[in-house]
Amino acid sequence: MSGGNVTYQLRPNKHVERLLFVELVEKIIAYKSSSFAYISMGGPQLEDHKLFHQELGLVDLFSFEEDDIVYQRQKFNQRPSCVTCIPKTISEFVVNFDNFIDENALIDKTLITWLDYASPKRREQLIEFETLLDKLSPNDVVKITLNANPATLGEAQRGETQEDLFARRLETLREQIGEYLPSAAVSDDMIARRLPAILSGAIEIAAEKGTSKDHRITPVLLSQFSYQDSDHIMLTVTIRLTIKSEEDDFRKNISNKWEYVPKSWQDVRHINIPALSAKERLEIDSKLPTVDFVALHNILPFRLHTDDQKSLEMLQEYARHYRRYPSYFQVVL
Repeated sequence: MSGGNVTYQLRPNKHVERLLFVELVEKIIAYKSSSFAYISMGGPQLEDHKLFHQELGLVDLFSFEEDDIVYQRQKFNQRPSCVTCIPKTISEFVVNFDNFIDENALIDKTLITWLDYASPKRREQLIEFETLLDKLSPNDVVKITLNANPATLGEAQRGETQEDLFARRLETLREQIGEYLPSAAVSDDMIARRLPAILSGAIEIAAEKGTSKDHRITPVLLSQFSYQDSDHIMLTVTIRLTIKSEEDDFRKNISNKWEYVPKSWQDVRHINIPALSAKERLEIDSKLPTVDFVALHNILPFRLHTDDQKSLEMLQEYARHYRRYPSYFQVVL
């Protein structure tokens, strides 16, 4: 389960990131026609399964859930009917992967799998990711979401210096993920804006290990985002297992259609859309799209932050995703 008890009205950044994922998969599907199946941990509302059916027409949809309360809510909220809700952990899916494929007649399907983790049990999550990659086939797509909140590595103690706190966090991360820790990691990386890139490096190591037995394929990095989700900072990474002889063509094709392809594993884009009132949003939307954000910022009758530069950056981030910005309305039933 990942964030299963957090209402989606409090998760606009995750909403935007989910729509970006759907857009990416749409471009992957356009590159090579195939029959796709989607597997993830859908939470009580099965929001991403609905999107994959409504936007992409997928009908082979599977959700794993270990929490019985959430599973019962999934069964009640199940829509579309082609979602198969499975009361098991994602770990059981990975361990029993071959049986799952056979039982659901997915041998000829291209798999899209989202390992959507919320807890900071990073080592076992990286091991599951690596194990899954070893079992997948060329063209399969895997997305993994990890908790990137540095506070999960240790809170400041009374009398502790910042330097000592960061050193303690790094040692905790080293003990936690072991061989997955990038060699370049230093204590100064144990802050909110730098930890996602370190965990991205850990995912890179796991991806290389997970694909090392099949010399035909390489893990191609397609997206990397960090975002604030309720009280936590999350990192989400998407890769595609690509035949090496097709790698250059695939990269060129996707890069021409998808502006968010990372330049490297250290290139993590942060999604930080401001919380806007309906009136504020309508005011900004009436002046979009634009290329002159400074001029737009200057004429707005309000600021998004006490710091003018940060306010401008938040405006630009909103403008980048305003078509994906969620709209919530009160409805009396």
